[in-house]
Formats: sequence, C-alpha cells, structure tokens
Amino acid sequence: MRAKKKRPIFLSEGERSLFMALLATALFGAGVALAIVMRFDDAALMGRQLSPYELWIVLSGAIGAASALYLLRSRIGQPHQDNPVRAALRFLTTTVLTSALGAVIGGTMALPLYGTMFGPFTLIVILAGSPFLLLLWCANQFAAHKLLRTWHSERDSIFAQSAPIAPLMRRADRAGLIPRP
Repeated sequence: MRAKKKRPIFLSEGERSLFMALLATALFGAGVALAIVMRFDDAALMGRQLSPYELWIVLSGAIGAASALYLLRSRIGQPHQDNPVRAALRFLTTTVLTSALGAVIGGTMALPLYGTMFGPFTLIVILAGSPFLLLLWCANQFAAHKLLRTWHSERDSIFAQSAPIAPLMRRADRAGLIPRP
C-alpha cells in the first residue's frame, strides 16, 4: 500500500508577506519581552537560565505583538497616494495602536488583570529607557507596514475589474445579455 504524498503548501506573495510581517513582529515582541525580563532581574539569562515563568513572559510578548498586528492588519499598510502627511500620521497612529494593543494582550497573558494595566506602562518605560530598542521597534513596524502593503494590493486586485473585460461587460449590458434580478 502506498502512502499518499502530501502536497506542499503554496502561499501567494501577499500571504507570504503577511506571514513574514507576523513572524518578524512576534520575534521583536519576544525581544522586547526579554528586555523587560532582563530589566526586572539582572541575573536572568546571563547568570542563570530563564525560569518557566520568564519564558512564558517572553512567549506572551511574542503572541501579544503578533496578535495586535493581525487584529490591526486592515489599518496597516494601506496606500495613501493623495497626501503624504496623512499617510505618515496614519502610520504613526497604527504603530502606537499596535504597540499598545500588543502590550495589553501580552501583559494580560503574562499576568492576568495586573498585566493588562502594567503591560503598556512597562513597554513605554522599556522603550523610553532604550532608544536603540525603540528605533528597532519602529523599524520593525515600518517593515511590517511595507510587507502588508503587498498583502493589501493583492487583496484589492482580486476585487478589481480588469481593463479588457470592462468594455465587454458594458456592451453585454447594453445588448441585454446580462440578466436583471
């Protein structure tokens, strides 16, 4: 009896872009959570192994950051050709929203109730205390924005009417070939 071969999973370019944005954001969320753990305990990671709870905090940071990006994916990466100032303001707004929502989700997972409140506060303190980490986080958010642009343009192209078909559809409509409800 032959075993069935599994077909490889093929993702479109936009889906790959979404996956890469989520993965990069999760890794950076884990990195920020690790910086939080190391700030709370100097011996963590350097003097000893991370405890299971500290590993859970790092995992919660990764899940929170990726979840926030996934929940706000419709707001991130939208093209704005009309006004560059408006586009920059929307990018900054969604970056702050993504960071805050990721901190709320990750904080709630790490420490229910108290983490919901202290997650965003801790993120602000860590990013304010480490300008290089803030710069990296902003670069990650900008890269996610660019990657999600590809995903949005692919999704928008699905519903766009192609140019050669539009004149044929108008002719068919005028000729009465398209049934009306």
